Amino acid sequence: MNQNSMSGEKNAALSRLPTIYCVSDEGDEVSFIYSFNNPNPPGTEFLVTGVPRGKRNAVAEAISFLSGRNVTNAQRIQSNGLLLMSKLMKEDEKKQLQTTQMATSYGKVPLFELIPMYQNSTNWGSRPFAPQGCDELVASIIKKWSQQVSFVWFIDGNPGNCAIFNLKWIGLAEALEHIGEWKVDWDMNLTEEERDFVVAHTPYFLELASVEFVSITPH
Repeated sequence: MNQNSMSGEKNAALSRLPTIYCVSDEGDEVSFIYSFNNPNPPGTEFLVTGVPRGKRNAVAEAISFLSGRNVTNAQRIQSNGLLLMSKLMKEDEKKQLQTTQMATSYGKVPLFELIPMYQNSTNWGSRPFAPQGCDELVASIIKKWSQQVSFVWFIDGNPGNCAIFNLKWIGLAEALEHIGEWKVDWDMNLTEEERDFVVAHTPYFLELASVEFVSITPH
């Protein structure tokens, strides 16, 4: 690939990134508005507050793919290693922002606040660092749990007893809270290595489950 082609691809990538406006700058945390100049759907903007300085561009890259997509309230957004939740800001909340010195159109268009799902993590907006640096192993476990969707507690401890009175659908976090007491099928799709890793690092996976997995209860 020649230099002109590489330069063209780089410029095209940069053109897809939102313009970043600083709202407030306090210490190590900064608040930004991310605005697309040629958005589709038109005018959607995003507010992210308390962004560590080192994460400013990562957030911009993570939400750049939202241009051209419909964003809804309470939508989970996972990109570029960040896990964010969208919140459609109300008119009175947007009016409060008009006291800033920003020259954006947020008073006229939908404005979504993107809230990090991991707000207390040392790795802001992202999952806590994997134990022993085993990021690929953690990603594999989470992927399998996401595909499994629901988790069944065998009340009498016998997974061979599938009588309806012996089955209860529970959330993953609840299953992990009782990992040494209850028989739950959280490990049904895991390898032996993955299962042992979860058992060895249950508090870590309990934190992930409490954030990323919604409890499932029978209707």
